[in-house]
Amino acid sequence: MDKAHFEQIKQYGAMLAIVGHLHKRGLITDAERRKLTAKLQKKYRPAAGSAAGLSPALNNLTEKVLGKEDLDR
Repeated sequence: MDKAHFEQIKQYGAMLAIVGHLHKRGLITDAERRKLTAKLQKKYRPAAGSAAGLSPALNNLTEKVLGKEDLDR
């Protein structure tokens, strides 16, 4: 994987984390979350195969940035 591809995946993961966080806090509805997720998938075109196209390493990075407790809510 080249650096540009890694950055694209990293940005996609960060955006998904933000959308999920907003949804869990009740700041966006289910419909808004689905719409945003679809737009992000169209924009970033993540690789199929792993959960949301993210590698386990990037999932760990997301947990460190937001905090695992934020992701478990």
